[in-house]
Amino acid sequence: RADIAEAVIDEVRRDLGDREAAGLLATCPGPTVRRLLPELRYAVANLASLARRHPQALLDHLEAELRDLPPRRRDQLWAEVDAAVADLALADPGRVLGLVEEAGPSQVVPRGLRPVLGFLVRCAPSRVAALVVDDEFVRSNRWHLPGGLRHNARRFSEADRTAVATALREHVDRFFEFLAELPPGERATVFEHALADL
Repeated sequence: RADIAEAVIDEVRRDLGDREAAGLLATCPGPTVRRLLPELRYAVANLASLARRHPQALLDHLEAELRDLPPRRRDQLWAEVDAAVADLALADPGRVLGLVEEAGPSQVVPRGLRPVLGFLVRCAPSRVAALVVDDEFVRSNRWHLPGGLRHNARRFSEADRTAVATALREHVDRFFEFLAELPPGERATVFEHALADL
């Protein structure tokens, strides 16, 4: 099927337009995806499917696009690819975290990563902790912490637990929500360290 899609995609694009060609893109082999993605990404209706089949090609494309964008346009691009972000993270968590660290959206952690935040905590707890202690992340989670973060709180090192609790201490509900997920014997220590400089 990939060879058929590759054979017809340029003709389909010429005769029927970008949207029809974009529908074939996920089925094509990697080199064809890399060649056409910069021109057709805007027309891809199912980026999640493309992310599952060609995660590295889509990540290469996003890295190239995000590199020089101003913050407002970066937010827009993250929103456009939101449906694909979780699949990209499952395919290459380290690379996705690197992209978020270097050129993430203004709310720090893309909304599309919330379903796999627990997976990312299990893969790289210190890197996730460094992201979620950012004031913008804390502000963007006004009512409660993402479940993946809460349910994996015990995976953080003691220093990271303290850093996360310290970032949350001005938001009492979320602060205690996080502490409640820690082992009972460690809650008091994290509580004391998080409030030590007040």
